[in-house]
Amino acid sequence: MKPELRRNGSRFLIIIAFVTLFFSSAEQASGKDARIQVCKDRGRCIAAEIAATPGSRLRGLMYRESLPDSDGMLFVYPRSDYLGFWMKNTKVPLDIVWVDSNKRVVHIVRNAQPCMSGPCDTYFAPEKAAYVLELAAGMSRKWKLEIGDTFTFDVPEDVVSRLR
Repeated sequence: MKPELRRNGSRFLIIIAFVTLFFSSAEQASGKDARIQVCKDRGRCIAAEIAATPGSRLRGLMYRESLPDSDGMLFVYPRSDYLGFWMKNTKVPLDIVWVDSNKRVVHIVRNAQPCMSGPCDTYFAPEKAAYVLELAAGMSRKWKLEIGDTFTFDVPEDVVSRLR
């Protein structure tokens, strides 16, 4: 191989590594730092991390040692679809709540158990959803959450604009 090709190839790899690192860091920061309040009604609210990028949605709550009752994760999608969720590498039991574009609950899986090795069950809602809310196991019962209930929350405009 000619020396100039080897040098250009090395530069190309360095550029690719830098771009990958930059976007991975930006994605982690935006997904991990963005929190919104998600409420069923006045007294029933949590601080939810937003998972709106492909990477943050894929990572979800994996490897977390705990999830306080006051916290959760809201997965935000660019369009409603039949969304599948699994508990792969998730260390804590969760309640998984599918929510349509009108913020109405369309499906609930209560007390989904951790799965640290495969195969892991995949959970689907029978209806399309635009959001999925993960809560600490037991929170959906504590809130008396049922299909048809609605949530109130506002996804920040910068998150919404990135989905378009």
